[in-house]
Amino acid sequence: MVSVEWKINGRSVSSSSFKSAIEQAIFSKVSENIAKKIGSYKCKTHNQHAKVVVVGKSLDSLKFNVSGCCEEFITEVKSKLK
Repeated sequence: MVSVEWKINGRSVSSSSFKSAIEQAIFSKVSENIAKKIGSYKCKTHNQHAKVVVVGKSLDSLKFNVSGCCEEFITEVKSKLK
């Protein structure tokens, strides 16, 4: 299964780190959408899952950093996340 990590303002966070219900809902929905789009997707060559790190200074400025076993797989995963 895909690995999803969150880093807000340079530090790793979990859903319990967010104080408001709205922030927690955003965290959950984004994580669910990532899992839905690429959760079981594996590299056809190396049989590995991707790792997605969601980064930003706040919840309204999020970017997705994707890492994986090879550049071809990373490119495929990025295209699925669009």
